Amino acid sequence: MYTYGLMEAGNYYLVREYEHGPIQLFQVMMHSDKCFLFQRYGIPIELEWRMLNDPLHEIIECLSEDQVKQWQYCFRSYEDAYLRSEDADEEED
Repeated sequence: MYTYGLMEAGNYYLVREYEHGPIQLFQVMMHSDKCFLFQRYGIPIELEWRMLNDPLHEIIECLSEDQVKQWQYCFRSYEDAYLRSEDADEEED
């Protein structure tokens, strides 16, 4: 069993919080003495605090800088398409 405290600030990680749970992308924003703040990527993006010793099922991998750049390109393209779709829905109402 892993803990959130094993992840380093500034890095992006693929993690599974619970057994058989979805794989999620986290970016660790900062650590305090007992907690850390991370960003969970999805629609919408969420910020969340966790205790450093809270259990985490699995840290799958830490992404390299090149992998992060590739992901950012894909995510921004998807996010733009999603937001344009929402704008079109609002115009129809």
